[in-house]
Amino acid sequence: MLGTIPALGTAGQPGTTRGADGTDTELRGMLTDVVAAGAPGAIARTIDGRAVHQAAAGVADTTTAAKLRPEARFRAGSLTKTFVATVVLQLVQAKRLALDEPVGRRLPGLLADGDRITVRQLLNHTSGLFDYTDDPSVPTGEARNQVFTPRELVAIAESHPASFPPGTGWQYSNTNYIVAGLLVEAVTHHPLARELRARIIRPLGLRATSFPVSTGRISGYHAHGYISTDLVPTPDGTPYDVTGFNPSAAWAAGALVSNAADLSRFYRALMHGALLSPHMLKEMKTTVAEDPADPNGTRYGLGIERVQDPCGADWGHGGEILGYQVMAYWNERTGRTAVLASTMFPAPAALAAPLERAAAYVLCGSPREPAGARGSTPPADPFAAAIPSSKAASVTSSNAARSWTTSRSRIAQLGKGSQIVTTRGGIRHPRVLLSASTLPSVRCRPTVRGSSTSGCPSRTGRPTRSRSGMPTRPCRTAGRTTRCPARATGPEPPAARARCVSSPPALTCCSLSAGGRGWLTCTPRSSRCVATASARTGASPT
Repeated sequence: MLGTIPALGTAGQPGTTRGADGTDTELRGMLTDVVAAGAPGAIARTIDGRAVHQAAAGVADTTTAAKLRPEARFRAGSLTKTFVATVVLQLVQAKRLALDEPVGRRLPGLLADGDRITVRQLLNHTSGLFDYTDDPSVPTGEARNQVFTPRELVAIAESHPASFPPGTGWQYSNTNYIVAGLLVEAVTHHPLARELRARIIRPLGLRATSFPVSTGRISGYHAHGYISTDLVPTPDGTPYDVTGFNPSAAWAAGALVSNAADLSRFYRALMHGALLSPHMLKEMKTTVAEDPADPNGTRYGLGIERVQDPCGADWGHGGEILGYQVMAYWNERTGRTAVLASTMFPAPAALAAPLERAAAYVLCGSPREPAGARGSTPPADPFAAAIPSSKAASVTSSNAARSWTTSRSRIAQLGKGSQIVTTRGGIRHPRVLLSASTLPSVRCRPTVRGSSTSGCPSRTGRPTRSRSGMPTRPCRTAGRTTRCPARATGPEPPAARARCVSSPPALTCCSLSAGGRGWLTCTPRSSRCVATASARTGASPT
């Protein structure tokens, strides 16, 4: 341990109202609004100076109606990236690795651009690696509770062209952290889980934190995670419990399990120098703009984000994984650490405003209206990974909240719109595939190199216009999918790619038939996906 974590007290600040169970009643009121908007449960914890404030609302399990308590464990999603980046930087600190060395030196043959992609570029998402979660085989496999290996995930990513040459752009890609996890294993000759335990979990005493990989079981007292009935309607109207899905497809990008107290302790320890030397912490906090057109917006360091709000710079990460969405930030000026978790993801659009208010409260200490509440229109889907977070990262009273709710974590795409089967052990999973006619307005556009393309329709079947202005023909709805004709100009390319962007809740994904011609199939799978089709086989991805 390089530094010390400031001691904590147990009492709230003067004026804080405490309930009989010792929780912050004002904070609980904010979480109650989140639950009233549709989340089965919500947890929050803040550390401000020596004062600890925590609360929970809702239930831990809708079947038993057991009350949710603040100490419940949950899946932390992309907050895993900060843990993994910390381990990598510890190896750099020990001179067992260099930030600017090529990944191919340690992992030969894994990446086509392995001799050009550096360790730093993995950690700050400037490698250009395709995000494997945008391949439709991943959510399809996860819907079947398939166990993926890390190298399988990298191979899926490598089957697609790079997004840009290494070091020339920024794009959030979960593939970067799968490779980073493999890098840790290659350097240490130990499983990533062992290194996380030895370097972070045990030294900090994070008793509720674990790194399950191939099992969906969460040990100890935990909150169940759910899918909104907006995605999967149920006869009795209760959300589907998806806690039992194995997190193997998330691995080093998002498989961590923790609780609010442990996450608070981790980020405080990290930012106070207890895990990294001052030089390595400075490297971690060296950022790149997520949107070059908005350099003052959200910026990304090495496994950590920097967002600005009226209380100062917040350092941390947001994460979404099937059933859960989480944020954890440490404020550079005030020293406040804030953790907020909800037990529903994907979530209904109605959750956006109360989540933003709760996030603003835990980050800055007072409830604020979310951006867009005063006369302007809020983003269509604040949880959509398709919306670059930097677009919503202007300095507002809920900037860090919006950075969380528009987090780029594609792990949220797990199984959306795919047939989800009941696994052994009686874990309850949805078997329903939504009808496209129940979806909100959807706009899909196939992207074919060197060509203009058309789009997908609204749920009413009315034609829309493509990005190039070319009108589309009406689409057909048949059963549970909507199909619309796609046009492409120029010679038929060897592969075609479909990109989809939808409005709230972000439920759609498209598949494009080979060569940019034929039909786009729209299903409620993900807010943003990229599907490729081979003109050689003529097969359309599903």
